[in-house]
Amino acid sequence: MRRVLAVVCLLSLFGLFLFVLTSTRPLTPGVLRFTFLDVGQGDSVIVQTPSGRIVVIDTGNLGRQNGEDAGQSVVAPALRRMGTNHIDLLFLTHPHADHIGGAKSLLELCDVDLIIDNGQDSASPLVLSYLQKAKERNILYRVA
Repeated sequence: MRRVLAVVCLLSLFGLFLFVLTSTRPLTPGVLRFTFLDVGQGDSVIVQTPSGRIVVIDTGNLGRQNGEDAGQSVVAPALRRMGTNHIDLLFLTHPHADHIGGAKSLLELCDVDLIIDNGQDSASPLVLSYLQKAKERNILYRVA
């Protein structure tokens, strides 16, 4: 019985090792890859195009349990694990906190070429905060 338990434990550890090893692979040119991030309430997806461009769709929520937003605590670290801190396009779908809450800190932590949003609610504090940061860092901004 002990031997069976030991074998099961070793196989479980090996499986966990393989999962961790393959879950944060570096960027691979020529591959279209979607990485869906667990940002709690909200959404964030990293898209790597076959040409190697990086598109981030939404940045997750603001005010996570640890006091950080999802851009700081989830999205930027995921990009670093992929071997980059460069974003070719940050696409923000709509101005709800669970979709744009991490945008400002992501702009602080990563090199971003272009931001596109839908232009709605441009007077909200969250939108104003990332627009101001984009202006400070000379990041192009367009409305879709």
